[in-house]
Amino acid sequence: MKLGENYGKNTYYRYPNVEVKMNYLQIPVKLGYNFHINDKLSLIPYIGLYAVYGFNAGKSDLQMVDNGKLLDTSWKPTEGYGYSAGQSIRGFKHWEVGAIAGVKAVIGKHYTISFDYNIGLNKAQSTYGLRNSTFQLSVGYRF
Repeated sequence: MKLGENYGKNTYYRYPNVEVKMNYLQIPVKLGYNFHINDKLSLIPYIGLYAVYGFNAGKSDLQMVDNGKLLDTSWKPTEGYGYSAGQSIRGFKHWEVGAIAGVKAVIGKHYTISFDYNIGLNKAQSTYGLRNSTFQLSVGYRF
């Protein structure tokens, strides 16, 4: 995720460029129904919930303006960043829960195409109220 000029709350401290690199492990629980359209096509719409654990965050780029001075540095998104009195970014939470909605098409007996939308129900980062949301397109082969 990259954030631009608006990632800051006042004119003295701004963050023109903030980069976040996070690795997550997601465990979904989905409930759906298999609609047999014909012998070669089935559609499976589903909804569900997921739990996510952010297990790793590499060093990410951070650019900030402090009283008119441009500073380039790096930060670990799960630990947050603090520079001077009044200037800090809280870290991203390790745990998150969210909702899933999607549809899967089974073509023939072996090919699948699925599309998911995931939205975080809680804030991943509280300072700026950020939530995770993703679209996912998957293509597969069933043995």
